[in-house]
Amino acid sequence: MKKGTLYFLLFLMTFFSFKGLHAQITLNPADTTVCPGENYTITGAFSSQFGAINIDDIFGGVVNIGFDFVYFGQTYNQCVISANNFISFDLSKANQYSNWTYSGALTSGDINNAIMFPFQDVHMGQGGNIYYQTLGSAPYRKFIVQFCKCPLFSCTTTQVTNELILYETTNVIEIHITSNLTCSWNGGTAVEGLRSNGLQALVPGRDMPNMPWSATNDARRFTPTSATTYQIDTITFAPIPILQNANANNIVWYAAGNPNTPIGTGASVNVTADANVPYYVATISGLTCGSTTALAVSDTSWVTMGTVYDTLNVDICAGETYPFYGRLLTNSGTYDTVLLQSSGCDSFVRLNLFVNPLPNMNLTNNNADQMFCKGSFHTMTVNQAFANYTYSWEYNGQTINGANGPSYTTGNPGDYQVFAVTDKGCTD
Repeated sequence: MKKGTLYFLLFLMTFFSFKGLHAQITLNPADTTVCPGENYTITGAFSSQFGAINIDDIFGGVVNIGFDFVYFGQTYNQCVISANNFISFDLSKANQYSNWTYSGALTSGDINNAIMFPFQDVHMGQGGNIYYQTLGSAPYRKFIVQFCKCPLFSCTTTQVTNELILYETTNVIEIHITSNLTCSWNGGTAVEGLRSNGLQALVPGRDMPNMPWSATNDARRFTPTSATTYQIDTITFAPIPILQNANANNIVWYAAGNPNTPIGTGASVNVTADANVPYYVATISGLTCGSTTALAVSDTSWVTMGTVYDTLNVDICAGETYPFYGRLLTNSGTYDTVLLQSSGCDSFVRLNLFVNPLPNMNLTNNNADQMFCKGSFHTMTVNQAFANYTYSWEYNGQTINGANGPSYTTGNPGDYQVFAVTDKGCTD
């Protein structure tokens, strides 16, 4: 056993969901509606530092991926990171010894369910850092693990930098190697690829122990083609930059229209809702692995003023009134009102009022009394019939069954009335 006594550490880690390279800060609220003049607080969450591994050959604590990821047909949302440049979905390995030889890792089961990017004997505690982040918005988030300038055992002047990316929904895996140089130690072993309970997808030429190889600005993509197989492709080298050692206390806040004067710093900021400020921006600047120029990332919290708009369409009949917030309306037209709420938000109501005419009920003979001879018949008719009217007739105050047209013929003297209802419900 190499390198003496092993110590096991429990690493406390937190994950956050981000929106991309220039939107890596999680804001709450990200999009909100408030009343004009209302005071509220925006908070930001950000972290990129993995718990420091200062001991060689060890697994860190359990890390939340941030979403469900399907690997060889199995779904996982957590993993553990090994100091020897791979992750495992076997959570029982958390804070345990991680074997530094490939054969030993096979025997111990360390790489039974692992992604190696690539597996190699990294000498953590002699320099280098491990970072991870979960970026983006569901359902297309990305989980990233980065080894930055980490020395190899017995070749500590040889530093490796590489990055693993897991993609939500597509379950695609990418490995981006900035620099991975050979070392005489351990036969130059560096194995790149996937292993899961006897199944594997290893990069040709990088699939055996003691087979030295080097790579610079190299990237491979593993696309699942079934629950047991992956297609391996060479792709454009494009690792995702991760800010080093940044946290929410480094956030600087700006209001819309004023990108040069901060309104606050730290994990939260108090603001007063203003109709002239539709959003607030949170920014963090810092170095990324291997860079000397600071990179700024940001996110935006959008705000909408809470005025409520409501439109009413109302029909009434001629001669009726409609009550509208203290007014009795009798004429067609558009009427507006603004209601001031105790909360400070306004409610804007618009009424479209339509006054519909009564039905035309003049008879062809306007004399109130009609005379006709005994034994003959008399027909009563409205002077103009409308297809959208419904008619009914009464005889001496009683409804005449079946008499529902614009005219009625009778041989019986008495008192007759005709009623009409329009399609708007107006009656005469």
